[in-house]
Order: sequence, then C-alpha cells, then structure tokens
Amino acid sequence: MGAAEDVRIPPGEVAAALANFAGLPRVTLENAELASMALAWTEAGLDFADAIHLAAAQACESFVTFDRTLQRRATALGATVESP
Repeated sequence: MGAAEDVRIPPGEVAAALANFAGLPRVTLENAELASMALAWTEAGLDFADAIHLAAAQACESFVTFDRTLQRRATALGATVESP
C-alpha cells in the first residue's frame, strides 16, 4: 500500500474501535455525551470527522456545509444541517 492509496475503513468499524478505546480504564473523555452522539452517527454511516463536528455543533444556532452527502445523511439521522 502506497502513501497515495485511499484506505477506507467502514464507519461501524471506526465507531467500534473508538468506543473500545474510550472504554479503557485510563481514558477520560472531555465530553462523553458528545462522543456518544458522534459514535452513534458514525455507526449509522457518517464519517467520524463529520459526526464529531456535527455533534459539537448541536449547541449552535446552525450547522452549515457545502457537502450535500453529509447534509442528506445527517438530516436522515435527525440533525439539522443547512447549505449556504
């Protein structure tokens, strides 16, 4: 595998690995509720980076993105996402 290859790990596997990491005895999460929401959305198919940003933005007035796929998927999960 070269550096230029795109490695895609299924979202459910990413969520499971991060949940296992978060459950380690010496790991403390800054915001466990936010992490839980992001992991649930990742398991449902969102990219983890998108899910963590979206979860963090729930306290904001709005979440705006040019990413139509993110907007469609997040809206299907009950999140409010706007396009510019």
